[in-house]
Amino acid sequence: MKSTPLLLTLALAVAAFAAPLITPRDDARRLEVLFFGAPTRNHPGHDPITRYRVLKKHLGDDGINLTYLEDPSEALDAVTLAHFDAVLMYGNWAQRGPMPAEQEKALVDFVEKGGGFLPIHCASACYGKSEAFVKLVGGVFKSHGGGEFSARTTNTTHEITKGYQGFTAWDETYVHERHGANRTILQERDGEPWTWIRSQGKGRVFYTASGHDHRVWDQPNFHDLLVRAIYWSVGNEAKGKLDALKLPKFEMMDVQLPGYIQRKLVTRVPKPFTPEESLKLAQVPPGFELSLFAADPEIVNPIFINWDERGRAFVIETIDYPNNLQAGNIGNDRIKICEDTDGDGRADRFTVFADKLSLSTTMVFANGGVICTNGSDVLFLKDTDGD
Repeated sequence: MKSTPLLLTLALAVAAFAAPLITPRDDARRLEVLFFGAPTRNHPGHDPITRYRVLKKHLGDDGINLTYLEDPSEALDAVTLAHFDAVLMYGNWAQRGPMPAEQEKALVDFVEKGGGFLPIHCASACYGKSEAFVKLVGGVFKSHGGGEFSARTTNTTHEITKGYQGFTAWDETYVHERHGANRTILQERDGEPWTWIRSQGKGRVFYTASGHDHRVWDQPNFHDLLVRAIYWSVGNEAKGKLDALKLPKFEMMDVQLPGYIQRKLVTRVPKPFTPEESLKLAQVPPGFELSLFAADPEIVNPIFINWDERGRAFVIETIDYPNNLQAGNIGNDRIKICEDTDGDGRADRFTVFADKLSLSTTMVFANGGVICTNGSDVLFLKDTDGD
């Protein structure tokens, strides 16, 4: 198990040596989903990495960690797949060719042992000469036109589509062939099976033809469809671990804050979470974990963090940033040292290293001290008397 040092926006610092967060049950955790893409050169109209970024942004609050890989030999490998609850596939590979045997076996074994598989849109146009892959997906892309439409939900009782609202967007109008017999159709478009599910071994497969470009991928209800599909595809055991995590829900509150991007007043923001709640929403790579090292009120409004060779966190706390540059670069910001003195993984000693800074935003260790920005200056700061 690896750990990673990180600073979260709500004054949450984590360290590689910190103790794991106590959750409602020992195995409560987020879901791990591998987004298996492809180089854009394989099909310029399908750009998997940008689709991944959309889901990374919008599915994190639903307890879904996404990891992107586009090298089939790395992604479709038994060792790699063992880290994930499901594989979401979007990209173009060997439309009329075979799937390499070792990759085919790794993917089929992953599903049959209980993993989820979510081939999206052009994934049905891949590996046409691989009968095992075609069977796993449940059909093969044949042809398409294009137009604006809304897929019709034909099964309103399944947990994926029950209460689902759908969306209208321009998309490629896929037609399929080599339809599998053991499928449950959830949606159709003009009589053409559009979204379906199937089971194979202990695993579950979800397919939808939706998703040519961002006219679909940017739709909130498309995100909703994929969240529902992921929850179903990972199976009851993995979903139960996510449920046990008890993810916090975002709530909004009224504020009066200056806005710097659109240059207008910000009047609504999310209510802050506790550090423990923030941990539940953080996305980290498989094999890593986050632990609470320090939080407010011991540290306030951190803007930058660096770790020294003794495992101490040097944190820049900013009061002035971003709009109060003080005269003479003498302001209200400071650098604080957070140190764990008893080895329990939590900072218990907090020492002000430097104060009266203004708009200090970054620092680096050098020559026994730190070099930091300070308004229009760059400073070298060093403790010469050990106080």
